[in-house]
Amino acid sequence: MKALFDLTATQPRGKTRFHGGGEYAKTVFRKLHEGKPEVELHCVYFENVELDGWLKTYLEDEGIAAHPIGDFKEISAICETERIDVFYSALPIAFRERPVGASVRMKGTIHGLRGIECPGDRYAVKYYKGRQRAVRFAKNLFPDAVRSFHKKKMRRTLDMLDALVCVSEHTKYAIKTNFPDYKRDIAVFYTPQKEAEPYEGSRKTEEKYLLLISANRWLKNAYRAILALDELMESGFLKDCRVKIVGKMPQYSLRKIKNVNRFDYLEYVPSDTLEYLYAGCEMFIYPSLNEGFGMPPIEAMKYGKTCVLSAICSLTEIYGDAVYYFNPLDLGEMKTRILFAYENRMDINKIKQKEEQIRFRQEQDLLRICDFIVD
Repeated sequence: MKALFDLTATQPRGKTRFHGGGEYAKTVFRKLHEGKPEVELHCVYFENVELDGWLKTYLEDEGIAAHPIGDFKEISAICETERIDVFYSALPIAFRERPVGASVRMKGTIHGLRGIECPGDRYAVKYYKGRQRAVRFAKNLFPDAVRSFHKKKMRRTLDMLDALVCVSEHTKYAIKTNFPDYKRDIAVFYTPQKEAEPYEGSRKTEEKYLLLISANRWLKNAYRAILALDELMESGFLKDCRVKIVGKMPQYSLRKIKNVNRFDYLEYVPSDTLEYLYAGCEMFIYPSLNEGFGMPPIEAMKYGKTCVLSAICSLTEIYGDAVYYFNPLDLGEMKTRILFAYENRMDINKIKQKEEQIRFRQEQDLLRICDFIVD
């Protein structure tokens, strides 16, 4: 068996250096190589785009056949030359046309249907400047057109794949409801843990802080959470607490914030720094507008942290009653739940029990996704 793995999925997308699909692909790639020694594993990546440092080293140390490409069109020739049996991509949505011939099985993972389920938001323009802001404003005016575009894109992806898996029951049934004529079986395998070492130092710092991440992406909805936290501070709550926010928004978007000195904005942080932030926070807030799985809460839960999440998509399915929920579009409800969670922390035993359940399922499903690829 010869398998070609799409490592372009691990490389930066636009201005996003690291993304969920990329972390997923890295973990699956490593497990596939280590768990299936009988498979001759090849990979492709864009030669002129950054490849994660550890991944570069891993390819060299393990002697994995790596094929740098300049364009997706080169994949077909590689498959023919190397006599590849199966091609797998963790982000098949990136392909405009099938990159392999009919003799090669193409398999992939569908993480979610974001463009269909959440084509826009009134605050999305807050995350952009200049021409990008104008484009986002236009998209907000025509959500049906945006939804139609993404539906055609997903239809194209479904048609080119010979087999696929999803990361949650929510995503599976979103495919079923949006594409009722799609009759192939769809397995559900949880998103595996990313390649990151847990923070082993002291988990408490002298300053108390709440944590928000991915504030540079409108789908993660940090702006509403910032407004809610600022209003709570104005009302006299959270007096002894700061807010650390990973990912910067344009400064003009934050002009309404009154307690500006209590918010710390961080640009990109490496994985070890992010682990430190999870370990030291008082509480983790995740106000996302759409999720196919939703990995960040479990990263905070492994340190026993209380989490407050959006009650949308896959999040309630994955995290059950071990977290608090709010309506991510309702500023008043967001304030109420954040304050309640801050003053009534979730039982740590319940958090740890759920975290262990999720991790066990992730470990089992990581083995299953490897079987799926080479079956």
